[in-house]
Amino acid sequence: MEKVRKSWLISFWMINLARLVAVIILLISPKFGGEKLLYLVGGAMMIMVLIDMLISYNCAYEKRGTAWLLFSIIFIPLTIISPWIQYAITYSEFFSQSGVDILKVIAGELFFGALWSWYWFNCFRLRKANLGLKRAEGL
Repeated sequence: MEKVRKSWLISFWMINLARLVAVIILLISPKFGGEKLLYLVGGAMMIMVLIDMLISYNCAYEKRGTAWLLFSIIFIPLTIISPWIQYAITYSEFFSQSGVDILKVIAGELFFGALWSWYWFNCFRLRKANLGLKRAEGL
């Protein structure tokens, strides 16, 4: 049980740290530098990540709940696949970029896909452990 919780906690911090760093990199990128709307959107994204972190940690880890973990198990695959759907829809725009930019995007998506997959797997394991704990307490 503790091994599962520790593994979930490590993957939780890794994915959320990566999300925050990605927003910061976007905000300091010279490609978008100086656009006030970008700073507003970036700030809102950071606040949303922090709120998600607070809810996830409190509901899944501290209270050993299962509902938020089930929500995560359902929606994380959508988080992984949605950028690829977006690239398929905007195919011509995506491939009009330079080869280096395309490789950066693909590398970033593969990195985040791997992190999200690891976190999803640990959410699944933690939910199973939390369900077992609730059943044991109920007996």
